[in-house]
Amino acid sequence: MKLSLFSGTNFQVGLSFFTDSIDGLLARKFKVTSIAGAKLDSIGDDLTVIAGTIGLIAFKSAFLKEEISLIILLLSLFVLQTVLAFVKFGKMTSFHTYAAKAAAILQGVFLILLFLFTQSSL
Repeated sequence: MKLSLFSGTNFQVGLSFFTDSIDGLLARKFKVTSIAGAKLDSIGDDLTVIAGTIGLIAFKSAFLKEEISLIILLLSLFVLQTVLAFVKFGKMTSFHTYAAKAAAILQGVFLILLFLFTQSSL
């Protein structure tokens, strides 16, 4: 494995997750929280996930092919959760719980590590 710490994709994904992790803390510390800010934070989270997904498709297609069954399972769970949210609440849910924060941290670590280490061809 080869380490690519400052590759463009890794740096951008890392920076996005870092800024996402501190924006809420800064907003609460300086008392500049709002409903609009919380919604923008959720949109930013979604855009980060979309960027990471596009990066996976563009740069790690071999990984996606190797792990397709697990990816399908995870996407199915997401679709199920989304459908149930629309049935029950009429909209997608936006969870701001400790479990959701832990999942976001793990997702960020996964994407950063995935882009950080590249397979070297020996």
